[in-house]
Amino acid sequence: MMSSSSSSTTPAMAWDPKSPSSLLIALSSNGSMELNSFAAQDGIGANAVELSTLLKILSSSNYRQVLYKCVEEWENSNGDEDVSLELLKIVYAVTHLTETLILNPHPTMADAIPYLRLHHLPGIDENKYAALEECRHPEEEDEYWNILEMLILRGCTSDAWALLCHHSVCRRAFLAEDTALDDYQQYQRKIEREGFLALRAILESAPLPGGRTDYYDAGVVDEGDEEDEDRTPLLDGVSRLDYQLWTVASHSNLKAIDSFRTWKTFIESSNPLSQLQQSIPGLVPLIQILQGDFHRVSFSSWPEALLAELLYIRPNLTFSDLHSRVGAALKKFGPDTDKFAHTLLTILEGNYGRIVQVLYELGGGSGAALPATVTSLLCNLLLDAKCLPPNSENIQTDLLLDAADAILSSTTSSGLGMRLATLLLVPHCSSKRDIRITATLAEALERFSPETDADAKLILDLVEPLVKEKKSRRILDGCVSMIVSRFRHHELHSAKLAMEWLIRGIKFENYIFQFDGKEEDEYCCSVCLGLLIRQCLSTSNILLQLLLGKSKSCNPVAVAEMVNSLGDYLNLDAVRLLISLNMIVISLISEETDSAVTIATEISKILQRNKGQCLAPPAMQWDLLLLALPILNSEQKRFEAGQAANFESAFDVTGIQAMMERFLHITTIQGHEEDKLKSVDEINEALAKGLMRAFITENARRKQDKSNTMKAKGKKILVSTQIESYSSDDQEKLVEQMLSL
Repeated sequence: MMSSSSSSTTPAMAWDPKSPSSLLIALSSNGSMELNSFAAQDGIGANAVELSTLLKILSSSNYRQVLYKCVEEWENSNGDEDVSLELLKIVYAVTHLTETLILNPHPTMADAIPYLRLHHLPGIDENKYAALEECRHPEEEDEYWNILEMLILRGCTSDAWALLCHHSVCRRAFLAEDTALDDYQQYQRKIEREGFLALRAILESAPLPGGRTDYYDAGVVDEGDEEDEDRTPLLDGVSRLDYQLWTVASHSNLKAIDSFRTWKTFIESSNPLSQLQQSIPGLVPLIQILQGDFHRVSFSSWPEALLAELLYIRPNLTFSDLHSRVGAALKKFGPDTDKFAHTLLTILEGNYGRIVQVLYELGGGSGAALPATVTSLLCNLLLDAKCLPPNSENIQTDLLLDAADAILSSTTSSGLGMRLATLLLVPHCSSKRDIRITATLAEALERFSPETDADAKLILDLVEPLVKEKKSRRILDGCVSMIVSRFRHHELHSAKLAMEWLIRGIKFENYIFQFDGKEEDEYCCSVCLGLLIRQCLSTSNILLQLLLGKSKSCNPVAVAEMVNSLGDYLNLDAVRLLISLNMIVISLISEETDSAVTIATEISKILQRNKGQCLAPPAMQWDLLLLALPILNSEQKRFEAGQAANFESAFDVTGIQAMMERFLHITTIQGHEEDKLKSVDEINEALAKGLMRAFITENARRKQDKSNTMKAKGKKILVSTQIESYSSDDQEKLVEQMLSL
């Protein structure tokens, strides 16, 4: 049982009721309370370098180059995460091994040696190297000869020559001739000069697999960074570019073997080199290494011994035999060898599944985004290259989903995390692959609420082919969820942007549903179309209330922008309703002289029945009648004021009949609320009188049209009030015209 003292220091914990996946921990300190929250989906996190690397690696096929730059940036940032960095280096090493040796159809020692040199040998201390370059007599330091030996053992002969140039005897040998020297001294300097020239020719022409420097071992030097090599020949029969001959995978690489033997023969037979060794005994063990004699060498590790053997004894070893030499080197150095060395041996023996297993153990299964992603990507490559058994597809899918979860849970920026997960999953979403991949992506899309339009557009651009070409309904649902999220964000602030997002959503939905123009079918299938219709109806109602003076919360400019974006959807009743009401607003704002005609025309258009229904929903029809009432009353006043002779009604007969039909429907079938009772009689009377004026206007127009027609035919116009002045024939024609009317 817990003691009272211990219970008093135990923090209080509870699940957050607003977020069941979050644990709240209350900590008390100096009388103040601090509340910490831990989310269940939180991963182990990822720093900026890792996130940048993830983005690059998912957008590129050169994983090795991206990982190399990640390690380099991480080291330069002087971070405190040494353990994570070391794990990343091992992941990089496995990636290098996989790309250059396993997936390479024709690997050679020219590929294996840079890998071993880069990942299995420690780097040379740059500070010590720089200090030796500054010394006047560096050969007096033991470290000088140790570094020279290390460089030659790993095949960096050009780097060894660069350090040898700082030897005091070498500097003296290449000084200008001094007339003060006696004959013996001049002869001695000549011997030294010739000896160092021979040594330079050996080191700068060494035809070794993997090259004469480790500068290019990573294989990721940017184009233009690589200096032009000096091709001036230094040895007869050996070109300075002969090290490139080892890139040909063949036992019978005769050109490379001949060049190597010629080089070895020169080392053994060079008289100036022998004389130089007598003068400088420290060169003797170095020359012996070049000759393949290692009896004076105390190898520090199995990679160093293996490299020396591959470089100076077995440069023509085939990749298929490499595992035997690795095994021999490991056996020689005993059981204390690092575990990864035995893993390397297993991989070289053909157990390529061990690559995936090692990566998973080193971080692929830890929840860390970068190792998990690299593990998944390399598994894909190995499976595509048929290096793994065919039944490994389930493992591939599991690794892929683990990587996606790690990315989403390790990124603080939901937009970046979703983008990375999408880049990872999209290439594998197909009917031939496990349905869990598509389901995982769809679920992530549905839960994703983008913070910016840019984030949403990036994700939609990535997944659009899945909807457009592969007709994925699940991905469509996720896309619609994102689009609706952006629509809600803009709904109250920018009607234009809100409409643009809905239009984009309709475009996505149309990839699958293939709407044929039937609004009722489209409304049932399309979420975004339904929202667009509801948005148009809502905006139309707000506009109508503005016109009636019941509300001032509507911005006509924003509505106009919204209308301009709906040009492709004029077949929708809700859109035509909004356009008509917007026309009324524009007419009033611009103070047109015939604004009453515009308003009447649009109201008539809205209330006329088309295919059994009018544009306006029942809830808006009474307000439209109220909007028409002031125009009807104003016309009646003008009509009663004696302007009937040339009177023209704003409403035509069809428009009045449509309003009367809606009025009858509202008052007799739908019923009406108490606040509308006061307007019923007024509207009834106004419509009746309006119908009379509409008939008068229509008859007048008909007469005018007929008169214009007769004039066009050249007929004489007869007026009934002047019948007495006409001839008997014209009087008969006038009577016929009156009877025809």
